[in-house]
Amino acid sequence: MNDLADGASAFSAPSRSYAALGLVLVAAVVVAILLPTQAVLAAFGVLILGALLVRAHHDTALAILVLLLVMALIPAPLVIPELGSLGTPTTLIGLAAGGLWFVAWISSRDAPTYADGYRPIPILLGVWLASNTASYLVASMRAKDGLEASAADRGMITMLASIGIALLVAETVPSRERVDAIVRVAVLAVTFIALVGILQFATGVDLAASIQIPGLSRSGGALSVTERSIFRRVAGTTMHPIEFGVVICLVIPLAIHLVMHHSRRWIVALAILGVALPMSVSRTAVVGVVAAALVLVPGWPRKVRHRVYGGAVFYLVAVRLLIPGLLGTIRALFVDAPADPSINSRESDYEFVSRFVAENPLFGRGFSTFIPSKFDFLDNQYLLSLVETGLVGVLALLTLIIGGIFTARSVRRRTDNDVDRDLAQALAASLAVVAATSLAFDYLSFPSARILMFVVLGCVGALWRLVPYRAPRNSSTNRLAERSPEGGESSVGLTIIGSTGL
Repeated sequence: MNDLADGASAFSAPSRSYAALGLVLVAAVVVAILLPTQAVLAAFGVLILGALLVRAHHDTALAILVLLLVMALIPAPLVIPELGSLGTPTTLIGLAAGGLWFVAWISSRDAPTYADGYRPIPILLGVWLASNTASYLVASMRAKDGLEASAADRGMITMLASIGIALLVAETVPSRERVDAIVRVAVLAVTFIALVGILQFATGVDLAASIQIPGLSRSGGALSVTERSIFRRVAGTTMHPIEFGVVICLVIPLAIHLVMHHSRRWIVALAILGVALPMSVSRTAVVGVVAAALVLVPGWPRKVRHRVYGGAVFYLVAVRLLIPGLLGTIRALFVDAPADPSINSRESDYEFVSRFVAENPLFGRGFSTFIPSKFDFLDNQYLLSLVETGLVGVLALLTLIIGGIFTARSVRRRTDNDVDRDLAQALAASLAVVAATSLAFDYLSFPSARILMFVVLGCVGALWRLVPYRAPRNSSTNRLAERSPEGGESSVGLTIIGSTGL
């Protein structure tokens, strides 16, 4: 019997490799037919580069660390001119990440077979990929101009790069410590973006525009320094002040986790993020902070919550003293919202897009074919997805984001390690930022925000794979822990009491 089992095991890896390789060859033919030559060469060139980088025991987390550093250090508008908007370094690294994951999957004898359970993040990504691909194929059956066809091809490649980032983290990062490394570098990367934004706010000089890199040229559409009321709005090295605020909101839960469980020195990064956040002068940033707080705060012990409340009061007072009038301006954005042209524009979008939705309510007019320069800007990712990918696409996007939140919460429930529990909660809060800000921001259209979203999804998948399962403590233990004077949830004495039923 053992010989038979060994034979089956030896047969399974090559069979899986050949089947996957066959699927890739079919996909390659389809892609080569549908996509323009330039896009095909870029995509497969990067895929080959990823394959060449794969070695036994290769630390795939390094690719994500490089991606995060490139995202922060190279301004988002810089592209390789010959490739157009597909030539952003982050897109190419994302495609390479997908190549790394794929080659590792078909070549490794230790590739996951899912026999011992499912992996939710790859499943969620597969659902999102399937819905967008269906929309793309439906759109290919109708007549469309060259601009829309090019945008659709570009959107598909960008989507594959995004999925590649998440899969590389979720499925190949080798250890729990490397997940921590990714979290640390993500916080450091956005802290650098925040520092650039602070300097822009203080001086009015667009530092991002002064960065020149050989072989890269600046594309249009970026707004690094603008004005709202009497204050500058800054974007750091991102594309827009709203994106600047969103990426800061997304990593603040991770920075708090590092302060609480790794080193107090991370409070410097947290302070920089906090100072830079209101400099986006954005309602969306406030929505993101509130969404993160609603997920984070209830999961903290009472003592920690009290400290955070005190820190929040101190923060608001400090910002008011350092930058007089800034908090009042942000408050006015909400109080005067009914008269704000940007709010009126968002409200008019609902009537405007109804005719597009009516054309194909199930699969939309085509993934990534609603071009702002041709139609209009839609400052709502769900509304944009409804137009482009229909009801199926919106449900797939919601499933991806909310499923990621529930997966992180499931990791938190199934372990009694306080560090793992808190990181899972922080990742859930980051995805809550994505879910909330997508209501007022076409989230997937902005590269830095999109990259961080898929890195976070990948970290959730990696935690699911790497955090060992431990039987959850019973409800009586949890209730007693929440009522303890110190607010701790891992008291040995309470665990003993809970386990004995007293």
